[in-house]
Amino acid sequence: MEHTFKIEKELKITTENIVDCVLSCEAGGFDYWGELCSDEKDYEAARQRLAEREKADMKPCYEDVLAEILESGGKLTVYDREDDKDHELTLEKLLNGWKKYMEDYNADDFDEYDGVSADCIMQYAIFGEVIYG
Repeated sequence: MEHTFKIEKELKITTENIVDCVLSCEAGGFDYWGELCSDEKDYEAARQRLAEREKADMKPCYEDVLAEILESGGKLTVYDREDDKDHELTLEKLLNGWKKYMEDYNADDFDEYDGVSADCIMQYAIFGEVIYG
């Protein structure tokens, strides 16, 4: 005999989680098929906002700036090396990718996330499914 029921979970994605995802992608998570790119003006504006907000002498790291671009309503470009094609990445797309990853892999423990997780999240965000690797 089998009994089935559905459990709904709420997952809170923080700026730190977005930074970690971007960092994991850039540090080998998806570099076999993709590359994150930003518009130079958008990057500089986001970097400046972070520097002013932090009021520190240190420059914000690259991943923090990319997260700021997304969280301020901007977009990044994901260059797909396999198809030689650019794809737009927005915060909404990234969060939808994260949701799909969580649903398909029941992965809600951020301590367990790694480059493979970030790769899958990014593929869900861009393609709606995992097509590489």
